Amino acid sequence: MIPAGRDHEIIKLIKAHQKQTIRDELMVTDELGVLEMYLKSPRRDCFSLEALVVCEDMLTGDYGRRIFMDSSANARDIFAVSQKTFALIAEKKNAGGLAAVMKRRDILPQEILSKPESAVIVLDGLEYPGNVGTILRTADAAGFNAVIGSGLKTHIFGSKCVSASRGTVFHVPVLDMPADQAQNALYNNGYTVYLSEPKDGSPYQQITYQKKSAVVVGAERFGIQSSWFDRPHHNVYIPMAGEMSSLNVGVAASLVMYAVSGQQPSKP
Repeated sequence: MIPAGRDHEIIKLIKAHQKQTIRDELMVTDELGVLEMYLKSPRRDCFSLEALVVCEDMLTGDYGRRIFMDSSANARDIFAVSQKTFALIAEKKNAGGLAAVMKRRDILPQEILSKPESAVIVLDGLEYPGNVGTILRTADAAGFNAVIGSGLKTHIFGSKCVSASRGTVFHVPVLDMPADQAQNALYNNGYTVYLSEPKDGSPYQQITYQKKSAVVVGAERFGIQSSWFDRPHHNVYIPMAGEMSSLNVGVAASLVMYAVSGQQPSKP
């Protein structure tokens, strides 16, 4: 292991990426549960473990030591730090003494959108990591084939979204691209697009979804950007019995995703 202090480049790199202002191929996390999801992922070849930063005095019991040992086997570099230094990069008070820097491989849309039967969800302009994380987790649970981020105001691969997703970014393919590229990729691969709107269109549970379905949800403040409405699409809405005009976008997306997945063939 390489000793590292508070001024080491690896500490500066992690702190810089935690600010969410850098959007490159690197991802950082200081959560043992997220690292465990990485270790279990069948898509682990899409991510390389560039560095581990460990404070051995803070490793949480047998679980923490196991995650560290299993991660070490895949890490390019391992840095040892003190508790004071680790505190500089710990985003949560109960951090387990282990942080990771990963590099992701960009996924080509054709790799995941060319399947003859597929369901994907598009997050158009979402702002809050908690909503993004909720939708990622539901996409995994509902068996969706991919999540597409389009014009997000938050970083889908940033530490806050990765944390909110509980590491499901390692299990569900995630694409991040401008709206026009997302639209072209979906229509060129034969998807039927369903725009989730508060009132217009058909009730979500009364629709027969096609074998290749793309559900688009928009930011709660601004909705889905207009360019999506200029292409062929179906509007779907969730009936509201009370006074509220709409649901939280994470809840709304979850309802529609499960309606779609209920009509999709079961995965082998």
